Amino acid sequence: MNMIRNLLTLAIFALGIGLWFVPTVQWSWVNLLGGQAVMALDFMGKTEPFSSIICLVIATALFMTRKQY
Repeated sequence: MNMIRNLLTLAIFALGIGLWFVPTVQWSWVNLLGGQAVMALDFMGKTEPFSSIICLVIATALFMTRKQY
């Protein structure tokens, strides 16, 4: 479970940084994930910078609430 949480934290953090610095028109590989992913990325691109801030806050919360055994 900790590994999944760490990978999810990394993925959400990378998404937030990617949304902040890379324009969404350059994310052509998202088409491979289907229509819902394209619509979600389009929505996140339109609500910039709030979507990046939310992704970074969620990643920080996941990182701060982890338990290492």
